[in-house]
Amino acid sequence: MAESYEPPNAKKHSRLGKQAFLVETMHVAVWCYVRKLGEQAQ
Repeated sequence: MAESYEPPNAKKHSRLGKQAFLVETMHVAVWCYVRKLGEQAQ
């Protein structure tokens, strides 16, 4: 029963978590892209 209990703002937290995950993924993708461009420029 304790496992199924959700605090009132659990949905808000999960949405923020998803947004943070997307931002993190975008940062990694951009970083990889910039590195690839840098390697080509050499």
